[in-house]
Amino acid sequence: MNKKEAYTLFLLAAIYLVVHYMQAHGRGPVLLRFYGKDLTLIPFLILGISSASALFNISVKIRFKELILTVIVCIVGFEFIFPRFGMAFERDMADMLCYIAGGLFYYIVFLRSAEKHKIQVDTGTLIDINRL
Repeated sequence: MNKKEAYTLFLLAAIYLVVHYMQAHGRGPVLLRFYGKDLTLIPFLILGISSASALFNISVKIRFKELILTVIVCIVGFEFIFPRFGMAFERDMADMLCYIAGGLFYYIVFLRSAEKHKIQVDTGTLIDINRL
């Protein structure tokens, strides 16, 4: 886990705690109270996986395919499965859009920027230009 990921994970955790406090006390903008956690879920989840894998020395590569799968699993779980069992979840199209927006945020900030830092060499191998 690099510094950018670590700082973002810390920032997302702080945002989550602030939104949780706002929900508990009914303060702050309504949109932020209802959708703040949903917006941060996907990046927080994926950065948490990266952090845990670094902690246990496990090499986990999060690519676009894994990002899409994470968004789909969250949408299906939180919007279709959990509400059927009477848990504290309701199906909400805005939540689904928030999961997608969180995935888009992760893609733009981490995946796309990582792709820009790699160049293709004639031999077919990728070189990370940050390490040159």
